[in-house]
Amino acid sequence: MHALHFVVSEITFDVHRRKRHETVGLTTGLGLLPITGRRKWTQQRPTVIVSPDVLSVMARVGFILMGLVMALVPARVRESFEKFALKKSDEVSPSPSFTPSIRAEGVIFVVVSVLGGPVYRVSMYVLGLAGAIALFVPKRALRFSMSISYENPETVEWKGGLVPVIRGFGVLYLLIALNEVKNRNRET
Repeated sequence: MHALHFVVSEITFDVHRRKRHETVGLTTGLGLLPITGRRKWTQQRPTVIVSPDVLSVMARVGFILMGLVMALVPARVRESFEKFALKKSDEVSPSPSFTPSIRAEGVIFVVVSVLGGPVYRVSMYVLGLAGAIALFVPKRALRFSMSISYENPETVEWKGGLVPVIRGFGVLYLLIALNEVKNRNRET
């Protein structure tokens, strides 16, 4: 059974009145079904509603693409990370397991995203946990990841703006996980 969602199907603009006119419709699994009648002229901006299902599909496609890149060129992913995140990327020595770990993580992203179902749902909960850690204790998360990724983690120096970027990824991961929880609750 498909849920119904209100969407803005047509927006026109009256130049003389400087107001927008919106036609509202319902989306179903069969496409757009217009609602009869038009809304009044309004100065409010139209609200475009994106279905949580669409966000979930977009996240899965993003994980598949990211996983493919990580699985196919893990050394380049590591080098790009080092250039972006470390002050002296040429002076660090990664542990022998770092590049294979990137490849394994990429394969896991692809497999889990393609399989879907309970496996994907559980992985989204793990992603949410990782997002919370990255958001609330980013420096500890960086220290831990450096200790398992580099042979001499005490010599690794991060660039100054890395902590806000890590927090940003934490927020993104939490939002993706919360969207999955929301979708799960809608299904039950």
